[in-house]
Amino acid sequence: RNDIALEWKQYLAKLREEDPEGYCHWVEIYEDKGHWLDSEDAQVLPWMAQQIRQSCPNRIVWLQGNHTHSRSYWLATENPQKDGGILIAEKDGQVIRIQEKGEPKHAIKIRLADRMVDLNQPVVVIRNENEVFRGFVPRTIQTIACTLAERGDPKGIYSAEIVLE
Repeated sequence: RNDIALEWKQYLAKLREEDPEGYCHWVEIYEDKGHWLDSEDAQVLPWMAQQIRQSCPNRIVWLQGNHTHSRSYWLATENPQKDGGILIAEKDGQVIRIQEKGEPKHAIKIRLADRMVDLNQPVVVIRNENEVFRGFVPRTIQTIACTLAERGDPKGIYSAEIVLE
């Protein structure tokens, strides 16, 4: 277990070095402990209390590895694929940029809310350097209901979405 934790510690440190705005982490290895840490892991709580979870970040790095997920923040897919590459999404005002590295590329849902963009104005989506969408994105009850059901968190509700094939 500790060997795997050390690998993750090094991996996360490398990612943080490459992306100073992301991958905030704390890894403490207790050499003489297995799964039960005798409450020594409580020392992370003050550090965790200082962290602020962003429910709607401007930048998402989404890696589909061995364990796939159908959503990551304001992105979603109906067909998550193992080893599906890395997708980097960045939001800057009304422009969303999607950069995909690796294969395969698949349909992506970009979920939007008024706290992210001005839904009364056109939104632009650029995927792999190509403009693939420019226009108004309507708010729908279907998107609101779907995202509420997925998350069960009112702060995770999105009201509009763009589907990229």
